[in-house]
Amino acid sequence: MEEHQQQTVTLAVEGMHCDGCAGKLRARLATLPGVHEVAVSFAERRARIFYDRRATEEGRLIDEIEKSGFRVTGQKADARGSDVRR
Repeated sequence: MEEHQQQTVTLAVEGMHCDGCAGKLRARLATLPGVHEVAVSFAERRARIFYDRRATEEGRLIDEIEKSGFRVTGQKADARGSDVRR
């Protein structure tokens, strides 16, 4: 049986000041290899990312968020991977 390679992770993100911050972060994460969908919510202070583990790692996602000037304060992985909503 082939290991499931699609992953969804929800990250708590601090430092966003408006919906514009959320939009810029979403756009940046969407450019990463293996990222299929991104939903970033300023109101909920979180980013939910659906990605392929063969192409990128969760640590790289966190690094990109932090390089953007935000801070990841928590995370929750979901191996089901099919529940990303916009």
